Amino acid sequence: MKISIIHGSQRNGNTEKTIEIVKEKLNSLDDNDFFDFYLPKDLPMFCCGCFKCMDKGNYGGEHCPHSKYTHPILEAMKLSDGIIVTSPVYSMAESGQVKAFLDHFACIFMCHKPLQEMFSKTAFIISTTAGAGIKYTLKPIERSLR
Repeated sequence: MKISIIHGSQRNGNTEKTIEIVKEKLNSLDDNDFFDFYLPKDLPMFCCGCFKCMDKGNYGGEHCPHSKYTHPILEAMKLSDGIIVTSPVYSMAESGQVKAFLDHFACIFMCHKPLQEMFSKTAFIISTTAGAGIKYTLKPIERSLR
């Protein structure tokens, strides 16, 4: 299987330790290829809301001012059988990096211009916290991926 992993933080904490356990388990069941993207390193820009992805209809392609970053992520997700999004709990919500990721790819969500290639994907969300906030972190990610 091919699996895209969107790491919602570059911090090497509990969320990263959890994803390593998940990768080990998945590899014990099957031979997998992982496409790892670490935010914000692999997507350092906020979506500027220019709507070029919506107007031009190319889903983060050459018209997006951040296509240097968005296009490789989108292509990996299209090639993948599954997508894993990770986020530690920051201020009772998903990390700002994950929110920026979701903003960049809103153009392929069902309410806008959904990509047929994404309909068959399985998604998995991983979040960790030292206290509270898991449901506030998982819900916006789940809502966007659904």
